[in-house]
Amino acid sequence: MQSSHAIRLMLVEPDSAFLGRLRRALEGERPAMQVVAATSSHAEAVALAHEANPDVILLDMNPGETEHAGTIAK
Repeated sequence: MQSSHAIRLMLVEPDSAFLGRLRRALEGERPAMQVVAATSSHAEAVALAHEANPDVILLDMNPGETEHAGTIAK
């Protein structure tokens, strides 16, 4: 059984150029996916996750920026 509900994605990627390319690729190629938020900051991602209420968060884990990763995952 297929649902017409698009999967709501949030992207967290510190490389802003790659973030833009990833967003365009996901939105353009996958109509069943909707990017509802995108940021290059893990700290900002916490607030955005609460506001955007995504179904899935694609999170780049950099060794120097893992402080907020546990908070995002909750």
